[in-house]
Amino acid sequence: MNSFKHLLRRVVEVRIVRFLLFSIPGTAVSFPLYWLMTNFTMLGVVVASVTSNIVAQAINFFPQKLWTFQDRKLDGKTISFQAVQYFGIATFFFVAEPSMLYSFTVGWSWHPISAWVVVHLVTAPARFTLEGIIFKKFNGH
Repeated sequence: MNSFKHLLRRVVEVRIVRFLLFSIPGTAVSFPLYWLMTNFTMLGVVVASVTSNIVAQAINFFPQKLWTFQDRKLDGKTISFQAVQYFGIATFFFVAEPSMLYSFTVGWSWHPISAWVVVHLVTAPARFTLEGIIFKKFNGH
């Protein structure tokens, strides 16, 4: 039983590292987009957050599916169903994250970049868990 727990813990650790690693492309585009939108346009943190999150989610879908959770099913029906679930869950974050950002920046006068970092650190574990559920359904785990 101990060896099973150790193996399970190791699998989760590897997936967390992969999740963080394969979130880099979305973050590499999302963060500068958010920064540009909050610093050089008249758009507020809410619009900037929603826009940058949509871009990040679109970029991260396949890396998370294929490499983090190792779901290799590429038939159209599976991908379509997973994409609907993935972006359905992302919609929750499109509401939650901008709300948190608004509270931090307007309510508590945090700098928008500090608020962005904190919000994403807080929401990352939930994203990891929910994405794992979506991709495991079809991966036989």
